[in-house]
Amino acid sequence: MEFAQKFCAAVLANGGQIESIALNEGSIDIGWFGSAEPRRAFIHSSRDEAGSLIQLQWLEQDGVREAPADGAVAIVHGLRTGVDPQVDRRYRLYLSGRLHHAEHIIAIDVRVGEGRSGNDRLVIQDENPYTQMLPLTKVEFAVQEFGKPGMLFRNRWQAEMLASGREVIEDQLARLF
Repeated sequence: MEFAQKFCAAVLANGGQIESIALNEGSIDIGWFGSAEPRRAFIHSSRDEAGSLIQLQWLEQDGVREAPADGAVAIVHGLRTGVDPQVDRRYRLYLSGRLHHAEHIIAIDVRVGEGRSGNDRLVIQDENPYTQMLPLTKVEFAVQEFGKPGMLFRNRWQAEMLASGREVIEDQLARLF
């Protein structure tokens, strides 16, 4: 079973809803938990294997705690913004429709970067798609970037990446909710 199928199955097993944005190749799958019109929202997006693994582990091992009545958790799998303006527009339309009542959003975008294996960093970005979409909303956005996995230490890289990803998710959820 590929990542997208496992992701969707894990979201449904945790009581979430799946919404997909169809692309020419594949889709962006969004697991939504909580209020349809949240005042507070946590968004976790993945662009590659690192984020997908973190999301899947988190859903399968920890599960999504029940969000407060005014809150939501969105887990975005297979995000490919910045590549195709049509994809960017469709993703922004989806989120702006869901988040137009939001007062506070914390968003983490996970990706593998150019750094050394075993190194990860959390980079706060004031300029991001969410502040552009929702200029009146308090947005805290960061990129969690992992160095590329080395061939010899791939298992250690994966274990460290999963632990760090889980820690960031739990810390940010505790801050928001």
